[in-house]
Order: sequence, then C-alpha cells, then structure tokens
Amino acid sequence: EGFVKIEMDVPARGLIGYMAGEFKNDVHGEGTLNHLFSRYEPYKGAIASRRTRSLISMALGESSGYAMAPLQARGTMFITPGTQVYPGLVISETNKPGDLSVNPCAKKQLTNIRAAGADEKIV
Repeated sequence: EGFVKIEMDVPARGLIGYMAGEFKNDVHGEGTLNHLFSRYEPYKGAIASRRTRSLISMALGESSGYAMAPLQARGTMFITPGTQVYPGLVISETNKPGDLSVNPCAKKQLTNIRAAGADEKIV
C-alpha cells in the first residue's frame, strides 16, 4: 500500500554520492535505501555522470537580493541574501548543462534618477 520495493545489483562506486544527495531528492525525503554486499565482479565500464550542474560563486563577500533575483530562475538556491560567500562556493543546483560561475554579490547601481521598476522579492 503506497510502497515500492526494488531489488538490483549496483556496484558500490555507483552508490557513492547517490545515497547522500540524489536519492533524497528522487524520493522527496520519503524513501529508505538499504544495501548489502553481494559479490565481487569484474569492472564493467564507466558510470554515467551526474544529471545536475551547479551555479558557483566567483565573488567574495555578502550575497545580495539584487544579484540573486535573476539566479532564482536558474535553479534551487542553497543560500539566502546576506550569506557570506567565497569563490568556488556552490550556491545553487540546476538542470541546465555545464557548471556556471556567477556573482551573487552584485549591488544595485545607485543613481539620482528614479526608475520605474521595483525590487524583486527573493524567497
């Protein structure tokens, strides 16, 4: 009733990283994964690469809502405005191809001219 049991042979190297991150996302935190050593077997080739990619900070400083507003549409954010970031920090996960370096610390240009636009709300 609402449960699925799947039995399969998977190399241990195929489970590294999957149990900690991808499995929880795949089952939305509602699953249990058990594994048991079965046997040794010869090498059977490479394992496919990860499906998701990352948005990586290229700046040092405090993240701003102004910079993060357009980044929200690209993926799931791991940080909020006001978080201290450093170059190389993974700030988001995305399904778009390739890792992308972004600047989450960009500040809004302050001028004496009033703009018609409004600041976006970051969730």
